[in-house]
Amino acid sequence: MKNKHLLPTILTATAIGMILSPALTVNAAVVTNTLTMEFNKVSPRYRFIDEIDAGVYPSSSSVDYDVNIEGTGLKSFSGTVTLYKETSLGSGKYTKIKSETINVTARDNRITHEGSAPSKGEGGYKVTYSGTVYTQDGSEFVSISHYNSY
Repeated sequence: MKNKHLLPTILTATAIGMILSPALTVNAAVVTNTLTMEFNKVSPRYRFIDEIDAGVYPSSSSVDYDVNIEGTGLKSFSGTVTLYKETSLGSGKYTKIKSETINVTARDNRITHEGSAPSKGEGGYKVTYSGTVYTQDGSEFVSISHYNSY
């Protein structure tokens, strides 16, 4: 008696699983992409700073770049900013255009630096800020890069 009901139950469960499987796969992909985007917003995490972001803005005449660092008790940033041009769009290989050592003092718990260089033509550009952030509670190494093209 028990065996008569076992086979139809298994077949029914399998059929339901096959029907729902594509929907579950799509939902899993959506959740994964959402988590990845959220993770990228808070990464990298630092001990003494709350937020850091960099930008590079190429045009036909110049390439402007900047960094903003925020956190309680910020004192200064000391490090290097380097601007690169991609050798060919999408290649991931770069030629250094400009590099400078910078020392920036914080104002109102914010460190901001802006720079510019003559454009080297159309293509991809990357700026990298690397150095040490000093705060009233300690210091830490930070590094951030940003890519943009025109």
